[in-house]
Amino acid sequence: MMLPDHSPSLEGLHPSHLQRVVPMLQKQTILRLQGCCRLTERLAQHLRLPSTSLNPTMPQGAFDALAMQSHHRVARAGRHMGALVFGLHLARQIDATDVAVLDQDIGRDARLYGIRQAARMKDRLPQVPSPETLADLRTATAEYGWRCLVRWRNRVSEPFRAAATLRLPAKGLPIAASGAFDALIAYTIDILLSDD
Repeated sequence: MMLPDHSPSLEGLHPSHLQRVVPMLQKQTILRLQGCCRLTERLAQHLRLPSTSLNPTMPQGAFDALAMQSHHRVARAGRHMGALVFGLHLARQIDATDVAVLDQDIGRDARLYGIRQAARMKDRLPQVPSPETLADLRTATAEYGWRCLVRWRNRVSEPFRAAATLRLPAKGLPIAASGAFDALIAYTIDILLSDD
C-alpha cells in the first residue's frame, strides 16, 4: 500500500477547490500552483484548512488510506467502482466501436476490472437500473462511480474526512450511493491499493 509523506501538500487535491479560492486564475495556472512547494502553506491558509487536514495522522484502514492519495487516484478508484457496478453490462458490449468508446470514457483497465470482478461478485452486486443504450451505460457507469466516491467520503473516519473531501470536485457531485454499495467500494479500494 502506497503511503503518503506527511508534509503538507496541495498537489493531490482536486483543482476545483483552489479555483474557488482564486477564481480569476486559469486551470493551467492552478495546476502549476499546486505543484509549487513554496506556496503550499499560503494556499492552505486561503483554503482555511490546517495542514493536518491535508495530511492527517497515519491511516488506519483502506478507506482512510485512499483519502491520502491524489485526486487522480481517487477518480480512478471511482471509475473502477462504476465499472464494477455495471460490469455485467460492460461484458455484453462486444462491438469494437462500442468497446473503444467505453475505453475512452472509463479507461480500458477500469472496464476490464469491472467485467472481471463483476463475474466474481455477480450474486453480491447491488441492484441498479439496466441501461438500455450505450449512451445510458456510459452515463450510468460514470454517475455510479461518483456516487460510490461520495459514499466513500461519507464513511472515511473523521480525521481524514477533510482530506477525502478535497480529493473530490468542489461542486457538482451526485447523491451518495446507498449502504448496499459499501462492500463493492471496500473491495475496489482494497484491490487498487494492494496493486501499488
